[in-house]
Formats: sequence, C-alpha cells, structure tokens
Amino acid sequence: MSLGWTDEFPALVEAYSCSGSPYWAAKGFAPLLLPRRHTFWQAPEQPLPAEAANFQLAIPQAGLVARSHDGAVEVLNNANGITVGNTKFGTWKWGKLSFRTGVGGEIASGENRYPADAALTAEFRDGSIHGRHQCQPLVVAPVHCASAYGLGDRFSQNHVSVETRLWWKAGWQLHWHHVVAQQSARLRLGTYSLPLADGKPNFVGMAGTFASAWDGDNAIAVQLLLGFEGVQRQDSDPQCRTHLLSRHSLVLLAQTGWLTGEQDLLALTWVGTPSEESRSWTVHLSEPGKLTLHHPVLEPWTIESPGLPPCLAPSCRSPRRERRGSIASSEGAAPRRRRRRARGMQRKPSAENGHPRATSPRF
Repeated sequence: MSLGWTDEFPALVEAYSCSGSPYWAAKGFAPLLLPRRHTFWQAPEQPLPAEAANFQLAIPQAGLVARSHDGAVEVLNNANGITVGNTKFGTWKWGKLSFRTGVGGEIASGENRYPADAALTAEFRDGSIHGRHQCQPLVVAPVHCASAYGLGDRFSQNHVSVETRLWWKAGWQLHWHHVVAQQSARLRLGTYSLPLADGKPNFVGMAGTFASAWDGDNAIAVQLLLGFEGVQRQDSDPQCRTHLLSRHSLVLLAQTGWLTGEQDLLALTWVGTPSEESRSWTVHLSEPGKLTLHHPVLEPWTIESPGLPPCLAPSCRSPRRERRGSIASSEGAAPRRRRRRARGMQRKPSAENGHPRATSPRF
C-alpha cells in the first residue's frame, strides 16, 4: 500500500508517517468483519446530516463553524493553538480560512510559498509568500465569523496585521479583510483550488472584476468589491504536483498592488457544481456599515456590520468564454479603455434593479 490521499502522493506525507500508516488507516474497513445479519448491515439506510438538509453549526470552543450546502460540508476556521515557531509540518494544514469536501486543496510548492487556495496570503518584496498561521477568534456564529492574525515571518521581519470577517450564502463567501502592512506587500485572496482531470479546465472566463472557471463537477468564481486591483489566474506547475486530488489544478486570485499601511479589502468567492448560482452579484446598496447585494437566482443578501466600508468597485461586465487551449482575460488593457468600457456598461442597466449585469456560462 502507498502513502497519499486518494492515490500515491509522497509530497503530502508527514515526516512521522511510514509504510505502516496505510495499514493503520485500514482499520476503517473493520466493519467488513461483521456478519451480514448484524444490525450494522440490517438497519435501514439513513442520509448523512449534509444529505438531509443544509445546516450551519457554530462551535465556539473550537473556533469553527461547520455548514453544509447541496451535500457538501464546509468548515470555516477561526482559531488554532499552534505556536508561532512551529512551521515544520506546514502551516497551511491548519491555517487556511476554510476547508471543503469535494474539491481537495493545495499543499505548499516550497519553503515560504504558502498555497493560495482558500486563503489570504501576502507576497513580500523578497519573494516569500506567507499565509495565516496562528490566529485568534473574534466571532464564531452560525452566520458570521471573524479572526485576527498576522501574515509574515519573524526572521525576515515581514508582517501584515489582519482582521478577517466572513459571511456566507449558498456556495458564496463574502470576505472583509482589514489589513495593516508594516512592510511593502501584495495581498492575494484565493478561491478554492479547482482540480483538473485532463490538465485544462472546460471553461475560464475573466473580465474586469469577475472571473469563473469550471471543470467536471466542480466550479469556482471570484468577484472584486473593494481594494483589489484585478483577478489573476494561477495554474499549477505541470512538473510539480500540489493538489490532493489531481495532478493539475487552477486557482483564481483577487490581488492588490504593492501597498503599505492600512487598507480594507472586500471580495466574494464561490465554489459548487456548475450552475447559475455562480453568476455575479450586483451592489444594490452600499453605505458605511451596510451592504446589500442582488443575484440573478439567489435571494437578496444584506450584511450589516459596524465599520464595514462602502463598496466603491465598479460593477462587473460579462466574462468572455475561454475554451480549452485559449485564455480570455482583460489584463493588459489600457486604463482609458477600461474606463470607456465601464461607462458603456453603466448605460445598459438590467431589467431587475437598474444595475449592469455580469454573467457566467449558462449551464
């Protein structure tokens, strides 16, 4: 038997693991030793909690919120007790903002290269990329969570202080990150990592403040609201596997420019099966402490929180389709052209609420 998650994957293996570990894990098959007339086999089959209904469960003692949507389970992570100097086993294993069934995740590609998926990371001028390590919970509730932490390395004195607040609806997360960069840094918010069965996604659409991608049964999306300059596509290195479930993967990144000092960052990320739920939101109301979003197929979403900054980002335009082997992106367009496009979109309101519309592929 080999070491890995769903297949042989030596890079994932802990330093203390050995060839006996799979046999230890095989204890999970112990029920096969029960006789077929045992109650274990004869009792009526019952759905798992995530299969029966969507739920949201706050666990303040652990700093976690567990929730389900459409049969998938997500854990929103707001606390850990790992010491600052304990980085040997990979801080990304316990530091990401959330973890979810069905899509797997990324491991680090090298030292000081924190994986981008489901995380806010900081890139510093020395080329290092750091994510959340030790953090403290501020709010752990069924509809909202928050934590405080730092991004950086005590040996190089790179540091960004962060207060993160998350809300969720269906497959969407609303991120509010209040950051204070002590040194010049570029902040990046990653979607969940999309595993790619054949090395290339079925679809990628990138347009201004909105981007989405899907492959097989999984899809991801990101929408910028405040503080981020653009969306980047990050493909896995074909020579270095980093995803738990696949040799190839894709992450969409909301990225700032180089900054120092205090800044507020707002963005939406989404994961799920390819569907109309992945279409972008429009900002219906934005004022200090309150944000209301409208969506083509979901109910309106209102978030109220003291200090929540007004959303100043322009509305999204419709992404262009990318089929296998091509890239559709608005990167490199002159700022003047982008302003003209934004003005042109503002003259084309949607029928529902007077806001321009941005769409994902029709499923």
